[in-house]
Amino acid sequence: MSKVHSFKVQHIILSLAIFVVGAFFGIFTSQAAQPLPFGDVLTGMYPNIESNYSSIRFIGGGNNFAGMFFRTPVTILGSPVTISVQGGTQQISCSQRVNGIYYNNQRGRRIRPLDTGNRQTLINGWYPEYSTLQITGGLYTNCSGISGYTPASNEVYGQITHTRSGTVFYLLAGLNYNTGSNDIVGTSFGHTLQGPVASGYIFDSYGGIGYVGGTGFGTMLFGNGTGICLAFSVIPNTIVQGNNTTFTCQGNLTGGNIISGYSLQIRSGTTQMYSGLILTGVNQYLRTTGNALPAGYYNATCEILGSGDGAGGICDGPKYFTVTTGQQQGSGNCGFQGNIAIITVPGITVRRAIGDTYYTKTTGGVDIQIRSTVPSYYTVFSTEMISTVTGTYNYTYDNLNPIVNTGKIYLTTGDGIKQINSSFTTGSCTYIAPQKYITLDLLPPTAPTLLSPIDGTGVCYAGNFNLSWIGAYDSGVGITSYQYNIAKNTSFTNIVLTGTATGTTASINPGQLGVGYFTGNFYREVAAIDGLGQTGTFATGYFTVGIGGCSNAGNIMIHGTIPRIRNADLNKEYLSDPFTVDGLPGPLIAYIDTGILLVNGTGNSNSGYIDNGYELNIKLRSSTQYDTTVSTIFYVGPRFAHFYITTRSLTGYTPTSGCVLDTGQRLIIENIFDMMRDNYNENASTLADFLFTIQSMLQDETDLTDNCSLEYLLNTVNSYIMDNLANSEENGNMHEAPNCKEYEIKFVSSKSGYTSPDFKHKQTYFVSRDAIVRYIDSRNPGDCNINTYEDLPEFDSNSTKSGYYAATNGKIYQIKDKESNGVTLYYSPNFIKAKNFENKDDLYAFIDTNNPIEEIRDHEVDKDFDPEIYTAPNDKEYKIYGTDQGFMSYKLMKVQYFDTLEEIKAYIDKNNRV
Repeated sequence: MSKVHSFKVQHIILSLAIFVVGAFFGIFTSQAAQPLPFGDVLTGMYPNIESNYSSIRFIGGGNNFAGMFFRTPVTILGSPVTISVQGGTQQISCSQRVNGIYYNNQRGRRIRPLDTGNRQTLINGWYPEYSTLQITGGLYTNCSGISGYTPASNEVYGQITHTRSGTVFYLLAGLNYNTGSNDIVGTSFGHTLQGPVASGYIFDSYGGIGYVGGTGFGTMLFGNGTGICLAFSVIPNTIVQGNNTTFTCQGNLTGGNIISGYSLQIRSGTTQMYSGLILTGVNQYLRTTGNALPAGYYNATCEILGSGDGAGGICDGPKYFTVTTGQQQGSGNCGFQGNIAIITVPGITVRRAIGDTYYTKTTGGVDIQIRSTVPSYYTVFSTEMISTVTGTYNYTYDNLNPIVNTGKIYLTTGDGIKQINSSFTTGSCTYIAPQKYITLDLLPPTAPTLLSPIDGTGVCYAGNFNLSWIGAYDSGVGITSYQYNIAKNTSFTNIVLTGTATGTTASINPGQLGVGYFTGNFYREVAAIDGLGQTGTFATGYFTVGIGGCSNAGNIMIHGTIPRIRNADLNKEYLSDPFTVDGLPGPLIAYIDTGILLVNGTGNSNSGYIDNGYELNIKLRSSTQYDTTVSTIFYVGPRFAHFYITTRSLTGYTPTSGCVLDTGQRLIIENIFDMMRDNYNENASTLADFLFTIQSMLQDETDLTDNCSLEYLLNTVNSYIMDNLANSEENGNMHEAPNCKEYEIKFVSSKSGYTSPDFKHKQTYFVSRDAIVRYIDSRNPGDCNINTYEDLPEFDSNSTKSGYYAATNGKIYQIKDKESNGVTLYYSPNFIKAKNFENKDDLYAFIDTNNPIEEIRDHEVDKDFDPEIYTAPNDKEYKIYGTDQGFMSYKLMKVQYFDTLEEIKAYIDKNNRV
């Protein structure tokens, strides 16, 4: 007994975002690639499946996303199934079931089985929860006709229904479609999907019409078919109803592209009248008849059904033609002709686009001319005209080209094609002329979709950038150009640039916007303009222009120190030492918080255009109060530098030891500290290491001896740490590791170091926040789409470009590879002594071994032990201190304590051989 299935015509229209299928098996790639979650599993469950797939593109109803069929061998049925279309009378019988798996990202990032066998395979290998997935129906092939329809044996028909957790999806094949409405039409079959390579159309309740391509490799997107489509057939401007007409789509299969077929599309405006699929081949023909189309105005396109390697889209067209009721005569042999001509005013009232295509945006009257080869009585009439136009034509023109306007027609309201009829009578003969068609187009184009710059992102201030968008749609005359505006405010009352483009891209120079460095958001709007001058809805968005969008912003460096001015007079203007900047991608604006920025000796504001090597100074006025500091910050791209001025104090400094330093002595010590500190300003980790090391050394020395200068220097170091590290905005914030685990980071003043209460070992401290972050990341690997070090490109083992590796103590090593005797070796130019490794893991392990975590020096100096100067075998001198944790020296590479003096000396000797 055969089974009977009915198609359930149901369509859910969704507003879908663009989705691009990502990398699959490592051989399928696309733009903005992301690995599909099931890619690695399929190769194990389905050997050679990469040779048995078809790509799908959903572009109906404004969609633009991809899907895939993965085919497995068909099942020969014990008894055929009978299939009909709900509401129709046609029936077919099919003896083979199409098997495989299916993917459409609008259903979620999962593959769906086409049959129960593959459902069980997926349950066993990947989706055990599919045990609750219900599959009814199927896709079938090797079919024959029962009544009203005769399919070819390689065509595919049927419906699959997936039901899980109350959600129902439908997948259908072998129907007729309306691509304009992205829906199924009619109650009859259509030969719209062929096998075994699956080319043609399918319909998914989540997405609508999908264009299916044949087997192929490479990107699974569709291009425009350039290079594979030769021509569309020549179509006469006018086809008399009842006459057969042949349309030809021509192409070739060279150039490495696999073409699934050609499809002839005939539309009246945007309404699809005919959709025919032609199998792959060269110079394929499709025949249609004038009788199949009512009198009217049409456009035809020849479209390519693409394969998986980039082909697809419109091959040629649109070509325009008219189906008329013919040239009819009354009684007798009239022997004359007549017609009307529509007068065009391009872009204003009436526009002639292609051939006999006419569009207008006015109902205020369209000018016409009367044409006749003999004097005659004319009548111009139409149901789409407000009133009939009649009159007597008294002139003769053998070529039917009159000189003056002779009439005006008024169209009824409502967009669409208006059919205009005319007849000419002389004596007993009436000549009925071919119909004319004019489209009333009062609807402006839709809004385009903005592409780049992506909303909220930045573009580099140096060099041009592209303003691009996805084209809009116009239901009438079509789009001729796009208008774009860039403004400084959301209301677009402060427009800084306006322009037009015939395509979907405009090249913008940031100088046209009047900017250098970041000056706030820029707002852009783009709208389409049709052939009648109607402007559509503007699409809006915003972006920034500045250094943030420059790929080489990290190369910017500030050179020269800006020493603090102390003991300054009250309310006096001071000038900083000169400094320079290099690594700029191009000239840009630098600025300071307050004061005057001098560029090459000139300036009268807090900002100015600078370039590499320009001499810069800061002019800043001191406070009107004693012992008060004023400051400003110089900003250039991601870099900044401070300038401080401190006024003199009325009293001397009196430390706890009883020492007294005058302001001149204190100024010398402060300048020494500033000069030492400036050597480490470019790296936060090394600066913190320097500060905590010198703090510990000074604390040890002041504990051992009374020294006013050292005590004041220690006080200066402590003040700087508290002002710039312990009280920084970074203190107490959260850090998310690559595996998504969150750590709270705190600065502990008593330890002069950073730690986290989330550590298992609570007494672990680090000399800088950068060092603790890198330590956390090294212990929590994973992939949370987090790139902690955005300025460090990841090393790529498949290329010879440089990469970087962050050791556990925060030190950065550049990684390179080279070929030696056919072997790839990895090394770092940052090594003191050259060393090569055959794999990166060994190289990374070597780096980590030689860069242990920089621990905190947390000791009390032994005041009863006089520090000893010990000379190593290579004559290098080490000052050894006694502490409550053991013996140590600040010259050792890492923080270490030894139980005895002999142990530390032996360690020094071992690492300082002659």
